[in-house]
Amino acid sequence: TTPGQTTIVIPTKEGPVTTNIVVNPTGGDDISKAGHASSGSNPKQVIWDVTVNTNGNELKNAKISDSMPSGTTLASTAVYPLTIDMSGNVTATGAALVEGTDYTVDSNGTVTLIGKYADTYQAFKVEYTTNIDADAIPDDGGNVTFNNTATLDNDGKTSPASATVTASYGKLLTKSFLGADNSGSQKYKWQLDYNFGEKNLPAGTSITDTLDGSQIFSGDPVLTYEDGSTVPA
Repeated sequence: TTPGQTTIVIPTKEGPVTTNIVVNPTGGDDISKAGHASSGSNPKQVIWDVTVNTNGNELKNAKISDSMPSGTTLASTAVYPLTIDMSGNVTATGAALVEGTDYTVDSNGTVTLIGKYADTYQAFKVEYTTNIDADAIPDDGGNVTFNNTATLDNDGKTSPASATVTASYGKLLTKSFLGADNSGSQKYKWQLDYNFGEKNLPAGTSITDTLDGSQIFSGDPVLTYEDGSTVPA
């Protein structure tokens, strides 16, 4: 009733006899993949979940690799054991495995199962967290699509799985006319919305507002956060 390796103990007149069997689910996949952007507007990260061996096959010195899409940088990698049912569906996620004891991971994010998982029927989830590079965020705002493919290499067999994540961003700079002052003084009010894509901008970045015609600046500009609170000088 449970997928994986099972030992059956059979009582006989001569004493107990043990038999080792492997129970495979009727469904599941060699590898599958999903991804999502971090929460909130203007996401800073993409998290990729690579699910491996929900069909309960034998993994021998298996490797899971993931080609990080352009515009992202790998931040962290974690591996979790999964519990699956007889249909290959994930029913529970276990505690994170220990790097160096249960698996190794190189600078490219390639995970190699070692130790007691070097030969196993266990299912796994590999979670890759990637940071979105500032250069990938468009100055004009809009959607950015990230697509990449993960690969399972197991005992000479290669199996791929792909996923796509779309992140949405605000514009780097917009300007709007708020109308004339109600006092009849012929004062015009302008508003600049700056860095609404929340890019990581270098120190010394400046904003210049150039007037034309016979307009002159009156008073000092006020800098606020998006919620309206004043930015300390």
